[in-house]
Amino acid sequence: MRRIGLGFEFEVPDTWLESREGSRFVYEGGSQELLTISGAVIEGIGDASELEVIRRQLFDGAVRAVSAAAANPELRTVKPLSKESTTDGVDCWTIHSETEGREIMLSQAICTAPRGVLVITFEAANEADALAAYRRFLGSVKIAAHA
Repeated sequence: MRRIGLGFEFEVPDTWLESREGSRFVYEGGSQELLTISGAVIEGIGDASELEVIRRQLFDGAVRAVSAAAANPELRTVKPLSKESTTDGVDCWTIHSETEGREIMLSQAICTAPRGVLVITFEAANEADALAAYRRFLGSVKIAAHA
């Protein structure tokens, strides 16, 4: 199902349950996957330098959030935060962690566009199918047509 929110559009499997927690989108998959999407939209007008300062502040806050989650003592980071891709005007940085026993994965992403930032958290069994679902989701993130 295609969803629009926080200045972005993205697609999640039709069979996943959707809920909202404030401005956050929360999706639960049939194999206990948990996908949470939060973010901020930059509204109003300003010159390019003002917008860049706001974008940088939002990005820095997102980096602090994903770094704090990955620093959980029950996790080990297997892929540090790094820029993964730029598609359709969206830049994406990802970090991947897993439990010490490798049973559970925590994949996080920060997606940025000229007028917003998304923070994406995906928690699931550490299996190839779950990682593939997460990758498909990340590939679907675009700037919303109305943004």
